[in-house]
Amino acid sequence: MPRGKPRERVKSKVVLRNSNFLQNQSEENRVRRIKTTHGNTIIVMPGVSPHLVAALFPSNWSHQSYFTLSGRMKKGQGVVFSAKTVDSKKRQFSIQVRSIRPHYSTTHEARMILKLKEHNFGVEDVLGIVDMNGGQRLLVTRREENPVNGPFKEVKHAEKRLKKLGILPEDLYEYGKQNFLFVEGPNGKPRLILIDVEHYHSLDPNSKLHSSRMLRKKPQPS
Repeated sequence: MPRGKPRERVKSKVVLRNSNFLQNQSEENRVRRIKTTHGNTIIVMPGVSPHLVAALFPSNWSHQSYFTLSGRMKKGQGVVFSAKTVDSKKRQFSIQVRSIRPHYSTTHEARMILKLKEHNFGVEDVLGIVDMNGGQRLLVTRREENPVNGPFKEVKHAEKRLKKLGILPEDLYEYGKQNFLFVEGPNGKPRLILIDVEHYHSLDPNSKLHSSRMLRKKPQPS
């Protein structure tokens, strides 16, 4: 039998520093940039355990189910799909994968998710960004299972809070599409989760999340 494609592994890793770097800050709480033996570059988000890094390797994804009616796919701006993956301990779980639109910066949505989490909003559990060998950029989150029904007034309350913080929640429930869901909270009550926040932006011109910084810089002519 012919041998299969070699298993994707870590080729190199850089642990990035940030402005609030602490000497005793663990690697897990920092951004990690990993290059794999398949030519992919993976940006691992702060707070993601080392054993979950393997779940970001595209070679570990299986049972992809594509959302063909998504805006990205209908406009030819990428893909959206769910898949199964495994961590380094071979534990399987579901992920949601969506392309970062060509005109948006690579890290805008991931940064926005982390910012919302800081303010105690229910958000997707972002694992990282995969820059595929070939140019496609993918945001990977842990898929929320078993959504439940919840009161729309919670969505309006979240919208009000966001605007008070100076964050404009574009596309939260407009255009007949709901970019939110409810899951069962620890107290048994529905908990609001904001999803697909790629269009959200800060009104503060000095913020890294301002609309002027969410757009991808065009390459300079040579």
